[in-house]
Amino acid sequence: GQFSMGHLHSPEALRPEENIVRTTASLMYNRPLARGSWASTLVWGRNRSSEGLTWNGYLAESTLRFADRNAVWGRIENVDRTSELLQPPAGAPEGIAGRVQAYTAGYDRSFAFWPHLELAPGGQVTLYRSPTGLRAAYGPHPVGVVLFLRLRIVP
Repeated sequence: GQFSMGHLHSPEALRPEENIVRTTASLMYNRPLARGSWASTLVWGRNRSSEGLTWNGYLAESTLRFADRNAVWGRIENVDRTSELLQPPAGAPEGIAGRVQAYTAGYDRSFAFWPHLELAPGGQVTLYRSPTGLRAAYGPHPVGVVLFLRLRIVP
């Protein structure tokens, strides 16, 4: 586990007069299995601006490696979005525009490719949920799909 807190002086070019106090905490767990492992993480983060605005982010993810070469994972994110990048009217104060959630599931399978190299084709799908006020920026039903090919050096 870890906990940290820091003072960031003028971290954003759009608001150079604003300072941020950033706080984070996380817990990680890893359990070896007969032919794999199970690893999970919980994360929380908070920004508090010198202007009095506070916003949070939460994350939970877990990966199960099984039968030596397979991996399946899931991830849930829950993040407050500010209005900073949404082009609010000139002079409007920054505020919390809403909370966005992301739900991800994925899978890959490793194959011996060459001595000391593995290839793993895989993919993941992420479904998003956003509040009504952010649908103009995010769309009504945002979805992300990733297909990949991972190359790993193995001993």
